[in-house]
Amino acid sequence: MTKKIIGFASVLAVGSVPVLAINDIEPSKEKYTAPFTVTPITLDGKLNEWGGVSQIVDPKFAIPKGSGKNANPNYVLFEEYAGGTWTGPSDHTSAVQVAYDADNVYFGFVVTDEYHENAANSAWNGDSVQLMIANAGRTQQVALYNYALGGTDGALGEVIVQHEAGPGETEAIVTRDTNAKKTYYEIKLPASSLGLTKLTPGTKFGLGMAINDGDELTPGQKGWGGLGAHAIVFGKTPGETAEVTLGADKPTIEILGVGAESLLGKDLTDPEDDGDESAGPTSPTWNWASINSNSEPGFEGGEFSFNIFDNKVGGGNDKWCCEDPTTAKPLWVAVQFKNPVKLTHFTITSGNDAADRRPTQWQIQGSNDGANYTPIYVFDNPVPIWTEHNQVAKITLATPAAPFRYLRYYVIHTPGTLHQINEIEYFGTFGEGGVGFFSAVGQGIDTFTARANDSGSSVIDPASIKLTVNGQNVNLGTLTKRDGAVDIVHKFAKPFPSGVVQNYVLTAKDNNGNVLISEGPFTLSYVSLAASLKAAPNTSKPGFLWRVFQNQADTRNSNVKSEEAIAGKLKAADGTPLPNKANPDATGTALAAGKKLSNADNALIEFEIPTVINFDQAGGSNGAFTPDDQMPGIPSIEDNTDGIVAEIISWIELPQGLITMGVNSDDGFLTSAGSLNDVLIRKNLGEFNGGRGASDTIFSFFVEEAGVYPFRTTWQEGGGGANIEWFTVKDGVKSLINDTANGGLKAYRAGAGGGALPTAITSLTPFPGNSATDPGTSIEVEITEGATTVDTASVKLTLDGAPIAATVAKNGKVVTAKFQPAPLPPASKHKVGISFTHGGATRNAEYEFAVPPLSKDKVGGIAALLTGSSKWTADKGGFTGAAGDYGMDLGPGGASLLVNNAAFFNTATADDAVTVSVWQKRYDVSNGSIFWFNSPTSSGSTRGFQAHAPWGDNTIYFDTAGCCDGSTQRISKNISELPTFTAGDNTWWNQWRHYVFLKNADVKQVWIDGELFLEGNNTGVLPTDFNSIVIGGGPAVNQNLTRGLLDDFAVYNGALNEANIKRLAGKAAPSSVTGLLAHWDFNDPLVPKEDVTLAVVRDGGNVKVTSTPAALPAGWVLQTAPSVTGPWTTQAGTKTPFTAPIGSGTIFLRAIKP
Repeated sequence: MTKKIIGFASVLAVGSVPVLAINDIEPSKEKYTAPFTVTPITLDGKLNEWGGVSQIVDPKFAIPKGSGKNANPNYVLFEEYAGGTWTGPSDHTSAVQVAYDADNVYFGFVVTDEYHENAANSAWNGDSVQLMIANAGRTQQVALYNYALGGTDGALGEVIVQHEAGPGETEAIVTRDTNAKKTYYEIKLPASSLGLTKLTPGTKFGLGMAINDGDELTPGQKGWGGLGAHAIVFGKTPGETAEVTLGADKPTIEILGVGAESLLGKDLTDPEDDGDESAGPTSPTWNWASINSNSEPGFEGGEFSFNIFDNKVGGGNDKWCCEDPTTAKPLWVAVQFKNPVKLTHFTITSGNDAADRRPTQWQIQGSNDGANYTPIYVFDNPVPIWTEHNQVAKITLATPAAPFRYLRYYVIHTPGTLHQINEIEYFGTFGEGGVGFFSAVGQGIDTFTARANDSGSSVIDPASIKLTVNGQNVNLGTLTKRDGAVDIVHKFAKPFPSGVVQNYVLTAKDNNGNVLISEGPFTLSYVSLAASLKAAPNTSKPGFLWRVFQNQADTRNSNVKSEEAIAGKLKAADGTPLPNKANPDATGTALAAGKKLSNADNALIEFEIPTVINFDQAGGSNGAFTPDDQMPGIPSIEDNTDGIVAEIISWIELPQGLITMGVNSDDGFLTSAGSLNDVLIRKNLGEFNGGRGASDTIFSFFVEEAGVYPFRTTWQEGGGGANIEWFTVKDGVKSLINDTANGGLKAYRAGAGGGALPTAITSLTPFPGNSATDPGTSIEVEITEGATTVDTASVKLTLDGAPIAATVAKNGKVVTAKFQPAPLPPASKHKVGISFTHGGATRNAEYEFAVPPLSKDKVGGIAALLTGSSKWTADKGGFTGAAGDYGMDLGPGGASLLVNNAAFFNTATADDAVTVSVWQKRYDVSNGSIFWFNSPTSSGSTRGFQAHAPWGDNTIYFDTAGCCDGSTQRISKNISELPTFTAGDNTWWNQWRHYVFLKNADVKQVWIDGELFLEGNNTGVLPTDFNSIVIGGGPAVNQNLTRGLLDDFAVYNGALNEANIKRLAGKAAPSSVTGLLAHWDFNDPLVPKEDVTLAVVRDGGNVKVTSTPAALPAGWVLQTAPSVTGPWTTQAGTKTPFTAPIGSGTIFLRAIKP
């Protein structure tokens, strides 16, 4: 079976290694300065007045929402939704400009879309633009405005303006050019609509935009692009907006540095930086029609005036010198361009000597006839711009200048009797309207893709498009234009190395003389399969091995749980192994009934699958390939379909080059290759770690040499639906693996010879790369013997380079080495070394893990591990605002804390009576959980005791003993029913609020700020197998994250009464209320470690003592002693550095913070 999905290379899930991100927006696009404009902008959909205003072109953003701060975000140009597809730039691409004047902020959008679809005539459900305006801190929503053009191509409708929330009074015009397949939006927002009284330079606000797309065959909102789209979709989130700053309303001066390396380069006179001064001013390497000067016209041969355009900074022929300008005899250099230019900024560089030659009265002027000039920029100050020789100054105009064909540097005074400058660079745009632009720029493992777009009168010449990578020209072949755009798709002979910085420059020219430039670094991070990982298959056995486990007692959605089930480590509440209840007689598409891999009750049941992996627990219709096959082993022997884990083994034949693979799953999965059993050799290729409905995860990797490679996919399902399909993608077409009749890769279910697997390291604790390791972790290594035998006496472990006394044992073919170190310090990184001999060969390996910062509860010292971007607030940041009171800041993007040991909670739940008290201050209203107590036997993704406060719909949900039955598990209520809440005023959430969630047998309550908000009856009894808590998210640390601050998270045995709840809401200490089981007050911020080193050197008859840092930190003192053992005496007032005469005795010196 095959399925067409996508058609443009830049959507491959091969991400560039990012710089630090604060939300899902690609970091380089997260801030934008909107220029001041004196040119009146008319709302007519033509965008003729926007020349010179910088464009925001196709900003990428990380998916899924909230993943932008992950180590390797998956940045995309477009996010598909509700069955929609994106086929490339023709389907949806955008360029946006923002400018302002004294009264309004203006937006200009150019959206390229092959079909305009808004049959619903909706402000959002179809082709449209949605805007969120947030406050300067991007913590509060100010407004939501939606704009659209109703109808479809051939039957266009009316312009739609919807003020969903906020002050309103905005205006917009939307037009469609059906032939050019472009939609133009011009929008005007007065200051009041932004929540501002006036617009002044430096003013900031948050901006999010979802540029929605629908298609003819899939109408409605079926996906989106845009800057800060995640501020609007999947819940309103101000923290996902971009920061917009209103630019200066007068010219600004910025010193860039010294020397030629500080020049900007690629200016209007020489946009390709290839001007040849030796060929003279008429050489076609210069981008002017003519150049003239009234003083020493020419290049080279002397300090001539044209040298100011030679891209050089220095003395002699690199500069212009040396006449004396006066009002009566000014000096000037004029450049004539082929078309009028709107100057936006320029650089001017001082000479290499004699500061009194620096000009103090000079201008940049414009003319359209070469005779009559108008000042564009005027400098008249007795103090020059520059403070150093060869210094580059950048002058940015407040607004683009009027169009002029001539630009002239004109000078009339210097402090001395001579004049000199080194260089001038001009920047701006040619033509009256917009300028063409590049969009959809992307890099794959061995590809480069982009689109060059015409805009208005700016028409790009396809033959002018050039690409260099690392300074090397790339042959793009013959490029052609279609519908005003040129698609650039180039495949390289070799892949870009993973983790290595590459630099590209993409240029093009338009008919007006503009040179379009897109340039920058990119670093690809991907997995490569080396030829050494190949393994011969048994070609007589096509297909897969499907090894399945089922037990509804553990419904966690975690890939760690998958490994635990496969290793036989899942435990019941009483500590005994959970048995495998999968049905061996439920064969589905297997060749025969399943067989247990051992006699143990929890052993996996293995089925041989000769066809494809396209399974559903009920033979349903999920993913791209329908109908689905019945899942082997399911339903279970108890007719249950929850708590499933499977391990899928196959040897897959791969061609050399880029492979794009995908898994559609409900719930999570992890695909690896290269080794079936060794956790340090296998290469993880793609995963989804958590719970979800049937959804795709697409991932790519590079195969160095064609051949057959062993693959392993683990899959897990918690509750509800269950499906998995395993496929590859080539040329936009999906094919199931082993569906060879329809382009699928060949797969085999056995290796050649059927021999034993190699001896391997099969299990590690902590797991490699674990960044949330509990400080009390043990170090455990499991080695499974294969074709060779392990010498147990040779098994050695090290921790951070030091040998540790591990206990080594052997059970059958499994060798274990265990060591329990002392509790590891918070915020620390560690390395485990492993060495053992097998079959006469010695293997040495190592891996790393980290212990995060942590906060301890005040009752039993239980650690809550900080994950993601969670951090302590500053002092006084807690809910009281008092000195010494800290809160836990989960950030505008959300984060969480993990409590690995929740056994204490079972004390309370045994009586079915428990209370949780917490203070919360939200950044926004978005989908999130304030806490999630994990119980493996509870449905709804181990939802034993959990609350949304609120969910994105402003509703508070409180679930116990599973989800989401209204009679046994859930109570809920919308916050609009709280008397103190004003409908539509989400700033209510931005204040500290006190919450209590309690269950007392069948009665459940939610209290807010000391008042009963919600009460209901749920008959479900609390379980007693709680094993972990996620504070601020859940069930995993990266799911359902709260975007806000928390404080004083307290857990009580029993149900608190009204009086005690009111006391807590009145800021009473949690310890003053009886029944306290655990209390995290977060008043234990991690104090950065201070290191001071001393250095002593002989300096003549003295010794000189210095320190690093140069000045001792606050609180540190110097002490001396006659012996290294003391006694130590503080030398009051002595600081580093200092000198002292050399004496005859011995004195010991130390720096210490008493």
